[in-house]
Amino acid sequence: MPTMDEWRLMLALFAAAFTIILLIWYVSYSVEQRLQEQRSRLQAEGALRLADIWVSGFIADYAQFLNVIEDGYAFKGRLEGEVETAALVQDFSAWVRAKPDIAQLRYIAADGMEQVRVDRVGDAIVPVGQSDLQDKSARYYFQAANSLPAGSLYLSPLDLNVEGGMIEEPWQPVLRLAAPVFTADGVRRGVLVVNLDASSILVKLDLLASPFVRRIQLLNADGYWMGGVARRDRWGFMFDKETTLAVRAPELFTDMKAGVEHQGGAQRYVFAGLPLGETIAEDAGFERVETADTPWYLLVAYPRAPAFVSSENLPGFAVLFLASAVFAALASRLINHRRAAEARVRAAEERMVRIDRLAGLGGLVAGVSHELNTPIGNAMMVATTIDRRAESLQEALQEGRVGRNAFARALDDIRHGTRMTREALEGASEIIGNFKQIAVDQASDRRRRFSLERYLLDTISLLQPQFSKGNVRLVSGPMDDVRMHSCPGPLGQAVTNLINNARLHAFPDGAAGTVTVTAEGKDGGRVAITVADDGCGIAPEHRDRIFDPFFSTSFGKGGSGLGLVIVHNIVTGVLGGDITVDSAPGAGTRITLLIPLVSPLRGIDSNAYQTKEHGP
Repeated sequence: MPTMDEWRLMLALFAAAFTIILLIWYVSYSVEQRLQEQRSRLQAEGALRLADIWVSGFIADYAQFLNVIEDGYAFKGRLEGEVETAALVQDFSAWVRAKPDIAQLRYIAADGMEQVRVDRVGDAIVPVGQSDLQDKSARYYFQAANSLPAGSLYLSPLDLNVEGGMIEEPWQPVLRLAAPVFTADGVRRGVLVVNLDASSILVKLDLLASPFVRRIQLLNADGYWMGGVARRDRWGFMFDKETTLAVRAPELFTDMKAGVEHQGGAQRYVFAGLPLGETIAEDAGFERVETADTPWYLLVAYPRAPAFVSSENLPGFAVLFLASAVFAALASRLINHRRAAEARVRAAEERMVRIDRLAGLGGLVAGVSHELNTPIGNAMMVATTIDRRAESLQEALQEGRVGRNAFARALDDIRHGTRMTREALEGASEIIGNFKQIAVDQASDRRRRFSLERYLLDTISLLQPQFSKGNVRLVSGPMDDVRMHSCPGPLGQAVTNLINNARLHAFPDGAAGTVTVTAEGKDGGRVAITVADDGCGIAPEHRDRIFDPFFSTSFGKGGSGLGLVIVHNIVTGVLGGDITVDSAPGAGTRITLLIPLVSPLRGIDSNAYQTKEHGP
């Protein structure tokens, strides 16, 4: 039989083992639940961002569509009395057929009487006859839009369609966009109205949420649900029911309207306001957007992590007495080792990119210094000449041997020299300005809107000095002027690496040639940026290895074996695109970056979410 001391030792060892494993379990459980909650939040925030972009873009697209109709030949002719109504009906029918989300397209005269109306009935496009056209002078959307100045748009509340004083069954959510129309002389002629079948908005919100997060709830400015909840809770304002978030969760509704994070309760929430008026005015080109029921709100609820001491963990406490100690300790060690290894790999990749970025900036500094020599040298030379001319003029004045003509010529020389100095310094300032913007971009991963053509041309200009001492030329080819909402720093770093790679490897032994940079817009919101050379090409046995780390055919000649690796990581990671290589021995090399106009949000710091446009 064990002695009392042995029992005490066994009890102490058991207590120690049990306590250690319990603490490990508690820590791992807490960390896992916190990570799970953070993942749920990130998924919810990602779904909200996608929903925000899609809803705002959907409405802005149809707002811009009104401008297109208004500028059409048939509609302008109808306003001026030069085109028959039948031609406008045919034109309206074609538009409705081409746009599946249009439920109704109308032109209402300034007195409120419908002039042309085309309805979508199922799959059929039905022009309404003259005898069935209605007087809409009393409808709120007509009155609101008909009072607006030119260049304005009225956005109605999102509600259910009403026919004959009754809510249409099945429910048909409708959003109306109305714009006042005028003749060329500025005479108000009525309102152009498009009724959108808003059910596609609600369906899209459900698709964006599934399967990662719970449903995305859509609410109006008063807290009434329009989507994302059970049918009985929707459209309360249409049925005089107080089924609102303000009634059911007043603190949450208050925090949502104030834009502050909501604390408390068994649920966590993320939400976002949709300032549709600002978005439409910016994207659709309207000078003024009048909204009746905004902002809308997007809301996603996700559960809080359960406490450690809960019914779901009771089986774990039982298993803890049997065999979890060794397994938990071993698993914890393996997980920690794996995470540490992944962190080291990520840190190494980040250091590699930073080193390459600093090297690229060093090259730009050298190039800018070379480019600044000419204008600054010219300015110094002219300034010296002006100084000497002024000194000679002063001596002549003191000796009294300056005539009127000589004095005028001296002033002309000084004025001409001053102008030359100013032009030289302005050229230097322009070079420094271009370098400053590109240097700022390459020093960060911030996301902003910019012109791709201008950015590439500035980059090429700053890289030109590196080509001035050889037989290789750097030129810009055809470039589509596309607008991007992406990360210009990583993009410029990738293009710079491709250009330098071509200069170092494509023209051995001082061979002459050309490196050409082009950009072409593609379908699906993408752009193809190509860096092509007419050099020696890539050997077939090397083509599949060019993206391998530290693979280079020019070690000791300026090649590190990392340039294309960094390009591949930037393009497929930060920019969310693809890279293709087309090359053959003696036929040159074409490397094409196919990237989206709007870069993905992953891998971008908090500054990436800015939308204000800066720089080129």
